[in-house]
This record gives sequence, C-alpha cells and structure tokens, in this order.
Amino acid sequence: MVLKLPEVPHLAARHAALRGFGFRPQEAAWLTLVCLHSGVFTRTQFTEHHRCSTKTTHAFVHRLVAAGVARERPMPGAGTRLRYTHVYDRRLYRALGVEKLRRRRNPKENVVLFRRLLSFDHVIRHPYLP
Repeated sequence: MVLKLPEVPHLAARHAALRGFGFRPQEAAWLTLVCLHSGVFTRTQFTEHHRCSTKTTHAFVHRLVAAGVARERPMPGAGTRLRYTHVYDRRLYRALGVEKLRRRRNPKENVVLFRRLLSFDHVIRHPYLP
C-alpha cells in the first residue's frame, strides 16, 4: 500500500531532513508533523490519516521502536490495549531544527498527554488551518 504525504503547507519540505534516517517520504512527513506538533500519536491516527491497514501501521511503529527513535506505551487509565507512540530521539528533532522542543520529553501528566494527542488530531484533520 502506498501511503500519502500529509498535505500541510507549513511543513515546507522540512520532512526532507528526516530522509537521511532511512524513512520513506510519507513516513518522514508524518514524523515531521508528530515532532513539530505533539511528539506523540496513536496507531489509529496513523491508520486513518494514511488510509492504510493496521498491519502497515504495526510495521511502521515497530520499525520506529526497533530503531530507537520512539517508544510505545499503554494509554494511562484506559484499562484496554490502547497504546500511544512517543517520538523522542534527539537526532530527529535536531535534524528538524527543534532539538530543545519540550515535546521530545515524555509527558509526565496524563492531562498533558491527552492534550497533545487531541491537538495533533486537530492538526491532521485540518491541515490548512494556520
């Protein structure tokens, strides 16, 4: 399945900086969105945005975790198998020119985590809003 590039004007080809890490263009664009806006995402967000299978999503998240650029954690207080992915690798943020961004750090409070996930959901659903 071919993933589509996120059409977000303010990215301005910043995702090209992540191509050197071995990511495909659409994966690099997705990671750029994540790094710049929240630092976290769910598998559901990835699957719905790219209109891909859960198998494709699983493979992508597994590659991120295996490469040591992200970690997957259970959703706090959910009591289910829901998980979120936290992209934390300093090299990715440095390549994007935002190394000191707080989103790179793991959200300590549940409120912060859910706020980040909701704001990222808004960004991917409304890419042309400033």
